Amino acid sequence: MPQRHTKAEAEAVLRELPSVLGAFVREDVHGHPREVHLLVRHDTVPRELARDVRDLLEERLGVPVDQRVISIAQVAANGGTTLRDALLDAEGAGVDGAGAAVEEPPPTRLALVSIESSRSLGWIETRALLRRGVVEFEGTAREVESAGGAARAGARATAAALSAACEPGLRVDVETVSLVSAFDREHALVSTAAASPLLGRGVRTLVAAQPVEGDPVEAAALAVLKATNRVVALALASSRA
Repeated sequence: MPQRHTKAEAEAVLRELPSVLGAFVREDVHGHPREVHLLVRHDTVPRELARDVRDLLEERLGVPVDQRVISIAQVAANGGTTLRDALLDAEGAGVDGAGAAVEEPPPTRLALVSIESSRSLGWIETRALLRRGVVEFEGTAREVESAGGAARAGARATAAALSAACEPGLRVDVETVSLVSAFDREHALVSTAAASPLLGRGVRTLVAAQPVEGDPVEAAALAVLKATNRVVALALASSRA
């Protein structure tokens, strides 16, 4: 029996939903969705949409879909291309993120100082440098050279630097990275897993997207910082207590 690839069909189905602005699906070895990334309108309830997406894909494709593979990022309420994060718990139930981030004192925030990449023999190596006050933290990552690989390298390097800055109160790993089209431009959508005693025993999935301004590496790095800014502020504030 020939293998059925569902990526194009699944993305077309998802774009039919009124709340969905952009969709990207990655297949598993059987041709079924293993990652589903969505950019949605600001008035969407992620928890409800995740269930609807799972049910719709299962009905239209005839294959089971784990709700935990669905990542959702929302556009800002002003209709611009700045995106806010949608939080997903370990069971894949969406929790709507707050609007604008609350301003925190500089010691509880991280700034992206630089992100540099080098390419050699089909690989891309990325170095991210973050700053907290006057202290800098470095993270590195290596991926296969491609548009998606470059974005993933940027996200992983940033997550490594972020974890170093917040150690031992917070650990952040990159789960998925994708490039999604919406508003006639590309966005880097990143899903991260955050573990911290401050968040309880479970692992919190944090999702955000950033418009690509020519460099998917930097866009993915900024998406990681956007997704994690609240838990980072919490971890850094706790470390100063």
